[in-house]
This record gives sequence, structure tokens and C-alpha cells, in this order.
Amino acid sequence: MNTRRSRRLRPRSTRPRVFISHTSSDRRYAARLGKLLKAARIEYWYSREHVRSGRSWYRSVGDALENCNWLIIIVTPRTKASVWVREEAMYAATSRRYRDRIVPLLFNRCDVRKIAWSLSTVQYIDCRKSLSGAGRQLVAVIRAGRNQRAWVIHRLDEEISIDQ
Repeated sequence: MNTRRSRRLRPRSTRPRVFISHTSSDRRYAARLGKLLKAARIEYWYSREHVRSGRSWYRSVGDALENCNWLIIIVTPRTKASVWVREEAMYAATSRRYRDRIVPLLFNRCDVRKIAWSLSTVQYIDCRKSLSGAGRQLVAVIRAGRNQRAWVIHRLDEEISIDQ
């Protein structure tokens, strides 16, 4: 029996595994988000930290998307020009595993429909005023298990701060 095939058939863990989608020019936001998730003990994948030297970047991203079950998209005006972010968003939007587990983080004013039209139906978290508050909202959403409507998102877990 092919072990690679049997591995794919095993049920996936329900433990959150977050893929951080971002443009290279927004990597400082991705790094801060990684620190937040680490402090909250939430497993994450961020290209700059997790692509091993000598390994294909393209393959590493594909494997990470296959193994994660949450997609966090860092949204800035630069995001809409990124083919990679668009492909990652479309992959997640068509994957059952990511249903209700896509969260755009709005760092600057930007029309998310220009990244992927399906993002216009997803509840985003606004990071423009308070990065700490947005970080607490994100952790609460992930711990709740799905990206629900705004009135649920505002039930915050006050123990995590992204500004640390």
C-alpha cells in the first residue's frame, strides 16, 4: 500500500493551523501576526519562517496550504497586485477544509473584491485603528472555530496583545 496515499486519507486534526497570506512588502505585518499566534499557542505557517533553505518555495507554499485549515490574508493596497495572494485565496475559497475559516485582516483601505471576488462575502477584521484589538479579535475567531458575523467577533479574549 502506498504510504503517501494512506497519509492523505487519514482524518485531519481539528486543531487550528493558520496559513498567513501576504505580499513580500507586507512581511512586517506577517511577522507581527506570527508573534501573536505563537503567543496564543496557535500553530501557523509563514513563508519567511517556514520555507527551508534549498527547498522549492512553490512546493513549500502548496504543502502548507494543503496542511493548514485557516487562511489569514493581510490586506493592503499592494495585496490586490499579488498573484500569489490571489491564488492562495482562491485555493482556500474552493477547499471545504477552509470553509468559514478565511479571515482578511484589513491594514489599509482596500477593496477585497480586487483580490478575489469571493472575499466580499467574508467578515474581515479591521487592523487600522488598533492592532492589539484586532489581534484579540482574530484569536477569538480562531478559538471559536469559524469566522462568524461581527457581533460574535467582538466577544474578545483580553489576554493576548500583538504590541508586546
